[in-house]
Amino acid sequence: MKKPLLFAVFTALSLCISAQSKTNYLLYQSINEDYDGLYIAPHCKLKLVKSDKDRLEVSIMGDSTLPKSVCSIKNGQLRIKYPKKSLDDAEIILYTSKHFSSIKVRRNATLIADTLQLNLQNASVDISIDGQIKADKFIGGTYNHLSMGDNSLFECPDVSADSVVYSITRTSKGSGLMRFRQLPLAIYRQPSGVFLGIHKDIDILKMGNKKYDNPSVSNLRCGLSFPILYVYPFANGDLFKAGLEYKLDLRLMFNEVNYDRGDFSFANNDPAGRVQQFILSRSLLLPLKYDMNVKDGLFKFSFGLSFGRVLKSNLYEFSINKSNKFDIDKTKINNLNPWKIEAGIDVSGDYFFGLHLEFFANILPLYKNGTRGDDIREVGVRINF
Repeated sequence: MKKPLLFAVFTALSLCISAQSKTNYLLYQSINEDYDGLYIAPHCKLKLVKSDKDRLEVSIMGDSTLPKSVCSIKNGQLRIKYPKKSLDDAEIILYTSKHFSSIKVRRNATLIADTLQLNLQNASVDISIDGQIKADKFIGGTYNHLSMGDNSLFECPDVSADSVVYSITRTSKGSGLMRFRQLPLAIYRQPSGVFLGIHKDIDILKMGNKKYDNPSVSNLRCGLSFPILYVYPFANGDLFKAGLEYKLDLRLMFNEVNYDRGDFSFANNDPAGRVQQFILSRSLLLPLKYDMNVKDGLFKFSFGLSFGRVLKSNLYEFSINKSNKFDIDKTKINNLNPWKIEAGIDVSGDYFFGLHLEFFANILPLYKNGTRGDDIREVGVRINF
């Protein structure tokens, strides 16, 4: 009975000694150099309080090995940083009268402020992945640039600014846009200009014809396009897009076909080998699209027309014979209708894992008049990623 009692007493004394080694350190660090930028390192939490004099107050629960300084000034930027081990029991308060030209909140960092005020022109706020800014009031001027990463948060019910130009990351992990909806739509917009990009899509097709007897019809198509778009933003966050797009379409053939005299016919399957065919088309498109914000930017609803010209089409045949010899044949085809007018409705949002779903229909026939399948019109669902 004595050993368990001694062990319990020893454990209690150890806990008491351990608890006494933890001290609440209260650090005061004056800031003598000038600065107009604020940098909050990953995992840091900073509270901003408006004051006539600049000083930093740090309250850390820890041991004597903790640093006595958590901020430094470099290139006009006040950098807040402290050890990761003190995260749970640290509070940093910055008393300042500054109007910042730049604020950077790094990954998993937090900035809390009663009033967050930027310089009147060309100021920027950058919130990294999982970063947060929570302010009661945001005061800005003209051309305030806001950049937000995955799952970032900017929560501010009271905004006073001429404009906030935003750039918000959208990936499968989420977007800052969903958390940004506390800001009135009228004061933020995307910058106008010309943008280059690469679009990848998969089309799941349904043929809008009565006779489904064209051997070249398939229900799956993959696309890769290179758009040059001019984007014009409106004050409410809506966008108008117009430009030029070069596109490659690869249509998977489910039936083996022959192309002869400007038309397709069913081919006899050769039991001596395996064959897979594709139709590769190159097109030049003129897209016109209008993007609308829905639910304060939580969703985007787009509609528009795309006028196109098919530049070139080839039928590729990949075959493997019984001797496992691989062969590729290419045949130029010209029975596709060279013109297309495609109408589309696009829905995107944070709940679609970064994907865009577009319902589209080609108003013009897929094949030339007088060829087999000239009554076919494509409709389908396009998945953009």
